[in-house]
Amino acid sequence: MIESGAQEEQIEEPSEQGGDQTWRERVRLGLLRTMAVAGVIALLITTPVLFLEGQPVLGIVYWLLFAPFLWFAFSKRLPSNVRLAGLLGTIYVFGLGIGVGERRLPEVGVYLLSLCIMAVLLGGWRWAAVTGGVAAVSYVGLAWVNISGALGPAPFTAIDPESAGNWITFGANFAIFAASLTVSIGYVVTYLERALARSRALSQSLEQEVAAKEREMEAREKAEATLVHAQKMEIIGRLAGGIAHDFN
Repeated sequence: MIESGAQEEQIEEPSEQGGDQTWRERVRLGLLRTMAVAGVIALLITTPVLFLEGQPVLGIVYWLLFAPFLWFAFSKRLPSNVRLAGLLGTIYVFGLGIGVGERRLPEVGVYLLSLCIMAVLLGGWRWAAVTGGVAAVSYVGLAWVNISGALGPAPFTAIDPESAGNWITFGANFAIFAASLTVSIGYVVTYLERALARSRALSQSLEQEVAAKEREMEAREKAEATLVHAQKMEIIGRLAGGIAHDFN
């Protein structure tokens, strides 16, 4: 039997290789396609409204922005990391568009928070670190252009996007929730991956032990068969010798 300590030393982290064979890729693909279908439904509802409001160009822009997302969701030849980059990039572009175009603070925070959560859940710690840095820089940039008035007069909203206090408040909340949720989800995912690796290693160890015992039993059966055959030949030899002696 292999000791548990030795097993833990031999366990390797689950590989991100293997495309559709990894659980992360299956989750990415399912999430992408679900979001793609939901996005098409939302755009089919929104586009006629934009045309009626005299904003057909905006409707066309939304469809053009969403077209790459459909490609990322349903193309079968894309590598896993490219698919993940497409998912995160689409969420980022829509969130940034809301922050720049419509100047709605809560929605910006929701998009950036979703970006961080999906990065750590579907990509791991490296993706989470990069995405978190991009989200933080983007938030600071949006805050500066709104507070400085670089985007022009803000439309009427319940929350003033030109108020530094609002941006600081939402920024603090975003940082707290993004950090806590990202770390928590990342820890849970890492723990589950290691538990899965341990179970696989244990299963492989048991399979090897079973195979070794089967080989041992086969060797024993062959040895017993050889011994029985030798005993039979010995008995036949003795009988033949006795019969020859009687004839003599």
